[in-house]
Amino acid sequence: MRLTSILNWFDMLSDIKTIKKEFGTEIVWTEQDEYVGKCLRFEPGKKMGFRYNKTSKFSIYCIVGTIRVWTNTKVNAYTDVEPGSSFDILPKKIFRMEVPENQDYPTVLIEVGTNFENDLIIVEKT
Repeated sequence: MRLTSILNWFDMLSDIKTIKKEFGTEIVWTEQDEYVGKCLRFEPGKKMGFRYNKTSKFSIYCIVGTIRVWTNTKVNAYTDVEPGSSFDILPKKIFRMEVPENQDYPTVLIEVGTNFENDLIIVEKT
């Protein structure tokens, strides 16, 4: 699938619950008592601040672009998740996601995880 096709597909989802975020856009495509499914679009040069979940765990699957997942605030500890790859975020583990600095197009990923209210702790805002 070409990049423009995927980005057009993302725009078609905007009729569903869409939330503007500091990194781009979050579309919630399912929300149940036990789990939530989201599609995230990270814009180049944008990132989320460091955060962690008290109880929730979730997995991301990269569709297009690369997402850089930082796992430490003090050293360059990160994993670049490429299209077709996944990454798990566990409870009480700090993380931040961003588009790598050398990428000039959006990253689109799917996120599926447990759904607990008031579970997210923001450590650093961007």
